[in-house]
Amino acid sequence: MSVNLLKICGVRDPVIARRAVERGADFLGFIFWRRSPRYVSVEQAAEILAGISDRRRCRFVGVFLDADEGEIREISRRLNLDIVQVHGTCTAATAESLRKEWELWRAVSSENGEGIDFPADAFLVDSKTPGSGKRSDWSLAEKLRDSGRKVVLAGGISAENLPEAAALQCYALDVNSSLEDAPGQKSLVKLEQLLNQYKEIRK
Repeated sequence: MSVNLLKICGVRDPVIARRAVERGADFLGFIFWRRSPRYVSVEQAAEILAGISDRRRCRFVGVFLDADEGEIREISRRLNLDIVQVHGTCTAATAESLRKEWELWRAVSSENGEGIDFPADAFLVDSKTPGSGKRSDWSLAEKLRDSGRKVVLAGGISAENLPEAAALQCYALDVNSSLEDAPGQKSLVKLEQLLNQYKEIRK
């Protein structure tokens, strides 16, 4: 089976962040949309990042919804983020501008899919209600993958369906709400279960 990279998103807890990196997560995602239960301030994110001893072991993603370019740039530079993930409004011109400094992931769903020519380094295929735990349109992920685009599969991925998701052979898998005991509160036990399942898949 093809190996997928793993992103743990909606990180708000330093302990969760450290454990995810130690156990081999490839990406950590920080959500900067204030209305999300998984929102972190720049100060909180900086504190979490300061607790990671070796930043070279993982790449860090800033998640933005309908944010203006200035805000994205300010936060991403301050935290030295590797990737900008944009949801909602983002013009091709803004995407091209941001890509001069960061890798850019464009979130899409079957309801608001961008054309494959949109200037993104990867398409993150999610449900129309990100963070809800609802499964995304995997056929869209397959379509984008088959077109040669880099695809990050999100939306309802858990330890239980991780093997099925991995079988799509996307660039990365994005896991968020299935790791929580309550919105915004990730469980170390659930994280360990997922990471153990991921380790088995990668053997």
